[in-house]
Amino acid sequence: MSLSNIGGRLFYLAVEGELHSFSLRATTVRALVDDVSSWMVARELILDGFRYDRIIDADVPEGREDHFSPTDAESRIAWLSRQREQDLKVHFKPQPWEQLIKVLRDMGHQEIAKQVAIAKQEQIRKHKFIFHAKYGALCRYGYRPGILIAWALGVAVVWAAIFKVGADMGVMAPTDRHIIEDTKDATCRPEGGGNWTTCASLHSHGYPAFDPIVYSFDLILPVISTQQTKDWAPLTTRGCKSVNRFGVCQSHADEGDNSNVSGYWPLGVAIWLLARSENLAGWIFGLMFVAIVSGLIKKD
Repeated sequence: MSLSNIGGRLFYLAVEGELHSFSLRATTVRALVDDVSSWMVARELILDGFRYDRIIDADVPEGREDHFSPTDAESRIAWLSRQREQDLKVHFKPQPWEQLIKVLRDMGHQEIAKQVAIAKQEQIRKHKFIFHAKYGALCRYGYRPGILIAWALGVAVVWAAIFKVGADMGVMAPTDRHIIEDTKDATCRPEGGGNWTTCASLHSHGYPAFDPIVYSFDLILPVISTQQTKDWAPLTTRGCKSVNRFGVCQSHADEGDNSNVSGYWPLGVAIWLLARSENLAGWIFGLMFVAIVSGLIKKD
């Protein structure tokens, strides 16, 4: 077990040979001067409790080749990844990662510190619940909240395409039931082969046209209302010739069919569920973004 306090610098340079393990457990130094290749001679490192105030370059006599201790994310993540398996997987030790993140921040390497912090979370993710992985995919564990905006835009565009297809198939209908009841034009009703979004008599009375893009963004941005979601909604039921025991349409009514049988429309129900899921995703993205930016979610 290592336990030491080195008042000055720890030099770990030009080390050759092969070691099973190298321990700096509970060791404290003022500064670390090292190179990547020297750490590679050990099969595993024990760094839990290793504390240092700064990573510095070696002072060399004039005329000799300068030595620069690595502070890039790739080198430092590779260094921490050489810790023994039980410290990385079995009983994860966060201290070596947090120590490096703190030192890099103190040195002014804010972006590199973020990359190391993300790598730490990814190491945790390998042995944690699926929700931790989802959190990483959505916003890189809180270090890239802007990714949430990209996710929201992507979902909105994909869902807009789905709503456009649904509208073409007659799924979208006015939310005003009086208009539906008063409109007798068969070309407007999906059970008669019509489509509400292209209904001429509907638009001649000034009813707003359906816009799948605006409708989708209205759902993904729940705090902003554009009236689209108030004027239009997916039809979950329609006129049928017959229904099964679960109330689902077995065969649709033909044009001019006076049947009063109504049943669930699977396509309409599916579009309705997708609309609700997009609205829920909008709330999740928005609340996560606010929580991260405001500091309610602790990244480290």
